[in-house]
Amino acid sequence: MTGDGPLYLGLDVGGTRTRAVLHDRHGRELARAAAPGGNPAARGAGAALEVLGGAVAEVLRGRDPQQVGGCVLGLSGLRALPDRDVFAAACRTAFGLPGPVRLVSDAVVAFVAGSGAAAGTVLIAGTGTICCRISHPGADGDAATLDPGSAPGAADPVVTATAGGLGRALGGGGGGVGGVGGGGGQAHARPTDPLGRAVLAACGVTDPTALVRWAYDGPPHRLATLAPLVSELALAGDPAAEGLADAASARLVELIRAIHHPCEPIVLAGSVATTPGPIRDRLLARLRADGPPGPVGSARDPVAAAPPPPIRARLPARLRAAAPPGPVGSPDDPVAAAARLAARPG
Repeated sequence: MTGDGPLYLGLDVGGTRTRAVLHDRHGRELARAAAPGGNPAARGAGAALEVLGGAVAEVLRGRDPQQVGGCVLGLSGLRALPDRDVFAAACRTAFGLPGPVRLVSDAVVAFVAGSGAAAGTVLIAGTGTICCRISHPGADGDAATLDPGSAPGAADPVVTATAGGLGRALGGGGGGVGGVGGGGGQAHARPTDPLGRAVLAACGVTDPTALVRWAYDGPPHRLATLAPLVSELALAGDPAAEGLADAASARLVELIRAIHHPCEPIVLAGSVATTPGPIRDRLLARLRADGPPGPVGSARDPVAAAPPPPIRARLPARLRAAAPPGPVGSPDDPVAAAARLAARPG
């Protein structure tokens, strides 16, 4: 390695966007790039590789790919890959890297970004929804039985259990597509109600039949674009939008309950779970209603050069009062966490 090398490359690959970041050997950020979603389950492996290759080329602009000493992809859709080794090798070729590309679930980089704990739960509610229990190797007995969606290096945290993550077709509710995006269905059933009129206008159509065509002519994640609209109307007191927010938050709590170990940290990730508003408020309130808070403390962001204040202390007072059992954190920067993982031996 010469010049700035070794360099470490991290990617956070979601359904609607891809982010890439490049760190030097001291953990300092050198460059950052963004691209459309690169989920291979949604786009297909070939199209996903094209998106990922473009993001890597942008973040490495002016630098020799041979200087990259480690690369980690936090990948949504990892479980759906028929052969993760083949996809990882194809990524290495497309990126022009000298060493292997390590694939981990996007849930792993989200958890690492939001918590320094050895084990805990991460809920991702963005375009889609999945809840995962994450454990570092050797942290507990669960780590011996790995979820088939995990393809880490030997030292990487692993997914040991999952709930949700089934997608729209199999009922992956709670996220922007399967949960809040249900505003499209409400608009079809009641096109003259406030929510119906707002959804039709946002989609650029004038009647329920055209709304169906709009929904099916585009990619599935198109429905997620309705989530901010539903949240806005719920804040304004629209009963239909409030009902969607209630249902989405209830579904998210069900996923957490299914796999969470009491007193371990909970990390919230994805725009639906982390954006202040009716869904996040209801989510935290429902978690609080499950019982008394766990140990005082919160997940920390391991990406920062120095440990920041606990995330709970940085929340508004109304959200601190709704603290759920176990500490809760929101990841500041999963893509930076991926680059940090890349700097660790695989």
